[in-house]
Amino acid sequence: MDSPGHSAQYCNYTLMENDTKDLLCSIIIDKRMTDLKSTNMEKEGLIRGLRTLRENRVVVKELVTDASTTIAAMMMYFTYLNCRLHRCFCKRSGTYSWYKEKVPKTYTYVEQLLQDILHSVATRIEPLRAPVTLTPTDPRKIKRSISGITPPPTKFLMASKKSRIDEK
Repeated sequence: MDSPGHSAQYCNYTLMENDTKDLLCSIIIDKRMTDLKSTNMEKEGLIRGLRTLRENRVVVKELVTDASTTIAAMMMYFTYLNCRLHRCFCKRSGTYSWYKEKVPKTYTYVEQLLQDILHSVATRIEPLRAPVTLTPTDPRKIKRSISGITPPPTKFLMASKKSRIDEK
């Protein structure tokens, strides 16, 4: 691709299927195709690659890419084309802005989750307050504390605590 201080002449943009790792399309973009702007080559490669997939009737359900800001901005634009947008006026700046309509959440899984919890509690043989046995791979068996030093005894901590009230 392109990096600061370098001027890329070509960009190879490859699209692949994630599960099978099959290459679906490979596009080579020349800087001259993007008005001699090497920063636009990646975006142009993606656009041409998606167009090629669409022409070959390949359905794209998910797109995973690197942290390119031009690709992220382009995908944000396409995402907002497929939803309802609203505008609002900002008194402070005196300009209009827009926001995406929020879709209400349904939480369809909560009822099944509660049923599973109640079933687990009802069919449990040992009492709920029974001690928990740790599995051999439990991280608490490796190290009891995330601190890099051994903690001092609680009595020592209580004795060394200074109160702001007692200072007067």
